[in-house]
Amino acid sequence: MSNAQTVFQKIDPKRFLAALLLDEHGETVARYQIAGLDIRTQQAPLDVATRVLNYPKGLQILEMLQESIFYDMDGRRLICRVIHINEHPYLLIVLTPANSAYRRALSQLIRQLTNLS
Repeated sequence: MSNAQTVFQKIDPKRFLAALLLDEHGETVARYQIAGLDIRTQQAPLDVATRVLNYPKGLQILEMLQESIFYDMDGRRLICRVIHINEHPYLLIVLTPANSAYRRALSQLIRQLTNLS
């Protein structure tokens, strides 16, 4: 799944401050973050992923919701989605800048990831 890391290396830093892709067992498949993020902000995607994956049926519940969004005090969004790559579920978490449009960029990222073989 190193192809996912290649996709993450092409992320537009204006759209996403950080991104994390984990398999259903909690193993990191790909990770991205812009330079200069404080430690707590860097850790936020992994903290949320741990909560989702440690919650009984967390992936299934999130998939049913389709998307879960958390806001921090600065207005940044932490967006969680379950995506399927080669029929396996993965947890995708992205952190967006405050007041920025993200849906098109997120859809494009998901399309690139789900087209991996």
